This record gives sequence, structure tokens and C-alpha cells, in this order.
Amino acid sequence: MPARYAETRPDHWPEAARKQLQERIVSRMEKLGLNALQVAQASGVSNSIVYDILSDRKKSPSVRAIVGLASGLKCSVAWLVGEGEGSGIGSSMSIPLSLTTVPVRGRAERGAYRLPPMNERPPLSIVAPRSRQYPEADCFAVQVADDHLTGLQPVPVTAGMIALCLSLVGTNIAVETGRCYLVHRRSTDGPQIETAFWRATVFRDRVEFAPVTPDPEHNAAEKFVVNPSELYSPDGPVFVEGLFYAALADYDGAYFQAWP
Repeated sequence: MPARYAETRPDHWPEAARKQLQERIVSRMEKLGLNALQVAQASGVSNSIVYDILSDRKKSPSVRAIVGLASGLKCSVAWLVGEGEGSGIGSSMSIPLSLTTVPVRGRAERGAYRLPPMNERPPLSIVAPRSRQYPEADCFAVQVADDHLTGLQPVPVTAGMIALCLSLVGTNIAVETGRCYLVHRRSTDGPQIETAFWRATVFRDRVEFAPVTPDPEHNAAEKFVVNPSELYSPDGPVFVEGLFYAALADYDGAYFQAWP
């Protein structure tokens, strides 16, 4: 397992980071006059989660648990995980939580061409970690509906997981070789659109997109080519909307870094 992945997985939170989380929970409990059972009830999490975090048995609290505890303890998520003023933990600790609310924009499934939604309803929103490389960028999420991301390394993304993306709309984030992008492709014989992830290879005069698979023959058969000037038009035949940067196991699951 690569070192960077081991450092950023939630179940590898540094001991100092876990200790600070415990101390801040206890501090707020004392301030509010609450016991662990009352914190769990106020936070909407199970009693065992609170007890396990405080006893250091829970080394990978989920995003939902952290957000719930912050609400129940009447403090910010940033302060609770050590990113607020006076945190006392340096950036080298690599706490995998700088959270934001992101919309879930449908599903990603290779080969499935669908009509754009007719009724614009407010999208489902989830709380998810920001990108470490681009912490100020807008984020969104899609649910992966098949296994076309199982070729990702060091950890595959399988059907049912939630892929987190950086929005490329109106940004200076350029498409780069080797990175994985959410691409919308219009059908040649109708208005249907395929939404799926593809890996980019950038040349001076073109960008090639290939499946996220280690099979070179499959990549060559499936890849398509786009003019660099046509990558970012929502109304074009190909629209590159987002850069994949991480995934959630599910809507409530633990976060992990999974760079392509």
C-alpha cells in the first residue's frame, strides 16, 4: 500500500489527531454538562460510536458521525477535528477532514446513454471532504452505478460508491495526463448523454480519453479523442465537467484518498 494512501485513510488517523478529537469532545461535554449518552442522543449517532471514539476503539469515525457530533456539541466541524484556531496539530498530521457540503449530480455509468432530466429538482447534498490539492475549488459528487472505476489505484471504486469531483467549470484547473475525469458524451443519433469517468492523456493538439482499466488492448479499443478547445462546453458533443479526487464508501461512509 503506498505511503500517501496509508497516511490519509481515516483508519490511519494519527494518534495525536485522535487524541485531540477526544479532548475536544470531552471539553464540549463538560462545557454543556452532558454525558456520553446525552451527546449521542443530541448528535443522532449511536451510543457505541461516542464511547468507542472516547476510548480510542473507533479510529475511523465517519463523516456523518463527525458532523453529528459537531451539531450535538454545538461547535464547528473544523474546530472539532482540529482545524480551528489553536488546534495545536500541524499540517503534517494529515487529518483527512476538511469538510464541505456538495451536491450529488446523478450517476456515472459507462455505456448508459440517458435523456437529461426534464424537471430540475434541488439535488441531494452530502457532507464530504474537500480536495487537498485544490481546497478552495467547488466540489460535487456522483454515484457510481457500475464497475468502470475498478481499475483505479491504489483502491478500486465499485458500484454504489460515491465519487467526489472538482468542478472544472470556470476554473484554471487544466486536464492533465493520467488523471481521471467525469465526462459527458452526447449520442451521435439523439439527445441522450453518457456520464462516466475516463482517464486522460494530453497531447499538444488533442486529448485522448481511455477507460480506467489496466488492460491496454481494452483501452485502445474504447478510447476517444477530443480537441482541447472543445473540452469545457456544456452544450458540446463532449463536456469534461469534473476531476475525480476521492470517494466515499456510501452516503455515510468513511473517506479515503484515491488519486488515479
